[in-house]
Amino acid sequence: MDSLDGRLFTPPKLTPLNLDLASLRGGSSCPAQYEGKTHDGRDVYCRYRNGYLSVTVANAAGADLFSDGTRILDERIGPPLHGDISLGQLCLYTGMTVDGEQPRLPTRAEAKENTYFDLSGETSFYFLSVDSTVSSARKFLGRLLRNLPDTSLVERLWDERFSLIGGRLYDSADDVKTNRCHLLLGQKATEAALTQLNDEADLEEVFPRAQIFEVNCGGFNRPPFAYSRDSTERISKHLGRGLQVSGQERDCLYTNLMLSSCFPTSDAKRHAEVQMFDHLVSDCYPTTDYLCFDLESGERYPDKDGRGPLDPAIAEWLAGGEDRWSFVGLEDGWDNPTFLGYRPRIASR
Repeated sequence: MDSLDGRLFTPPKLTPLNLDLASLRGGSSCPAQYEGKTHDGRDVYCRYRNGYLSVTVANAAGADLFSDGTRILDERIGPPLHGDISLGQLCLYTGMTVDGEQPRLPTRAEAKENTYFDLSGETSFYFLSVDSTVSSARKFLGRLLRNLPDTSLVERLWDERFSLIGGRLYDSADDVKTNRCHLLLGQKATEAALTQLNDEADLEEVFPRAQIFEVNCGGFNRPPFAYSRDSTERISKHLGRGLQVSGQERDCLYTNLMLSSCFPTSDAKRHAEVQMFDHLVSDCYPTTDYLCFDLESGERYPDKDGRGPLDPAIAEWLAGGEDRWSFVGLEDGWDNPTFLGYRPRIASR
């Protein structure tokens, strides 16, 4: 199920495949890949990447499963960017066994080390990814601290052996100088409590009543860099006019702000806290339509429009010039190109 403009996701309950295999092995990450065989010798391939799981079975023994196979499962079961699943989880969620046995599930320590999330449907996931100026990201976190009850901003601390040895409590979002920190909602953090953090007792154990959001923003520890203008310059030359694209111009640089969290699906209190959090997200980064235009004729392509959150600072910059765009690109290659430009509805004239 998806809600909150697609930022909240609960894995669906899959229809069991009821498939017993002769073998199945593999692993890795982003994608996680498992290969095996049926008892009649057909190849099996399972792939999990970016939250999507697929299972493909060859149509006959010796057949190439990619050109002569059937995809018997293709489903989103995880949050965006996730690509780790154990053999035991794969078999449990899909209803597969190996020689009549269900492979063991990972231990809690294994799940944490390998980022094996609970994808059974009993856990819901919140994920936000937005292009944001650094000033807007700091203002957003500051507003969260001021407006949400019992909220703290903390950084976990590690020693030279990468062991967790405590945490730092921030009084202000302006003080954050690391690209990764955590927002605790519903249970106030203290300096004394943060000293209890270690490899066996992470934030979830020390602050069990808190809804914990991981915050990633590269602009907190280094200035954002300008994205390449090579393609934009080439398109500008073809069109005979200058184009400006956000993220490429020095007066409109941004970084990626990501926030993620999870909670038990049945926990109404946690769900309400996430909804309250998301209301402030929508206030600070309102969801808007991104309109697609033909850069030569000005013709609209409604079927190519997109939708997503928007930093008001970027919207203000986009509205300040006739040829400012969120993104420009081309279709059909350079031999016979169609040049497309995107910008939010509120910045379009």
